Amino acid sequence: MATGCAIYAPSFLLSTITGFSIVYMILLMSAVTMIYTAVGGIKASIYTDVLQFILLSGSVLILIAVLFDHAGFSSIVASIPKGRALGVDFIHTGFDGYDYAFLPAIIGGIFFYSSYYGLDQSQIQRVLTSKSVDASRSALFLNCFLRYPLMLGYCILGIFLRGFLSGEQSLLQAVVIGNNPDALLPLFISMYLPAGLRGLIIVGILAGAMSTLDSSYNSLSAATMNDFYTKYIKKEPTAKEYLLWSRLTTLGWAIFCMIFAFFAGRLAETIIVGVNKIGAVFYGPILGAFLLGILTKRARGYGVIAGVLAGVVFNAYLWFYQPQISWLWWSAIGFLVTFSLGYSLSLTGKIQGEYKVVKSRDKRWSSKYTVLLLYFVVIVLISYLFNLFLFS
Repeated sequence: MATGCAIYAPSFLLSTITGFSIVYMILLMSAVTMIYTAVGGIKASIYTDVLQFILLSGSVLILIAVLFDHAGFSSIVASIPKGRALGVDFIHTGFDGYDYAFLPAIIGGIFFYSSYYGLDQSQIQRVLTSKSVDASRSALFLNCFLRYPLMLGYCILGIFLRGFLSGEQSLLQAVVIGNNPDALLPLFISMYLPAGLRGLIIVGILAGAMSTLDSSYNSLSAATMNDFYTKYIKKEPTAKEYLLWSRLTTLGWAIFCMIFAFFAGRLAETIIVGVNKIGAVFYGPILGAFLLGILTKRARGYGVIAGVLAGVVFNAYLWFYQPQISWLWWSAIGFLVTFSLGYSLSLTGKIQGEYKVVKSRDKRWSSKYTVLLLYFVVIVLISYLFNLFLFS
């Protein structure tokens, strides 16, 4: 479902800029990505991800520079509503109708990203291609440092674009008439950027989207081959058979995701919120299932499955019937439901053999973990001071 949203987002951008039907854009985006992913596999995904990261980062910087060139820094800042740039909200709890507050972001975020980076196949498949455990750790360590500047760039672009919008009636009217905030960025690109630069920005944005799509297709294919094909269809396929069916499952999942993309625009008020809500529904329960197996000796299959289903269903209930509870809490809530119910149901059975979790601690990495904690403090300070800096 989240992959369907990732198809819809760049397709909507292309449709808004070019004027072509979004149906054609979804078909085009899906076709291009599924072909190079099916043919190239994970190696193609990683190499293109590196190039796409460079293009996407450069596009964000170019867009911010264009905004300043059109209106100037002071003019844009003066037009930004003061609450719009509030990076850290200590007042609200996330249970009072305000989605974006410090408490749900930190607590819910721990469960969300522990599952995303620790269990999501689209991320784990990258880590598993590393030459060693140290190389995997280094990649994740580097990701921790680079992710925040990139996300901060997205936020700065959005905030400054909001300020620019206040003084541009033609752009404001186009967004209001369409009643779709997702249209703001593509409309700005089509109305204010010259043709050559417009093409470069489109390539950058599409690169970011395709980076998500190729990794998702590969992860879905790998999980299908490992959990279904080699278990139930053919336990020992030849290399040629495995490659063929891997490509076929990649194409199959790509088609399924493409179909969902036609409905993705209706999930939430913006597409980015829709993607994250889908993740928040599932990530907590998945984390609960894994920790039941790691931390307890009594975890039974039926208990874990029942716990995961209960966690997902409860999160879906929160989505549709409890809108005052921030979606940032869903991962934590889903985890608690899954872990508590899964463990309780497992108590009815006997311990299935004895095993011990082997703890491994590499002292070489202790200092780097400390650096990450300090970096977290720096991130909170920057986020808190950003609003004060703009309006001081």
